[in-house]
Amino acid sequence: MLSSWEIELLDYPFWRSVILNNYFDSIRIRISFGNKNGQLQKHKHL
Repeated sequence: MLSSWEIELLDYPFWRSVILNNYFDSIRIRISFGNKNGQLQKHKHL
């Protein structure tokens, strides 16, 4: 659940984009770690 101050922040497009970007980045990190380190192996080759 969002707290009242978080809901107020969502009224501002800049903060909304920052919060959403951080949220999706955390999901990507979780997916990469849950993918048997598949993402990390790709980065080693780069």
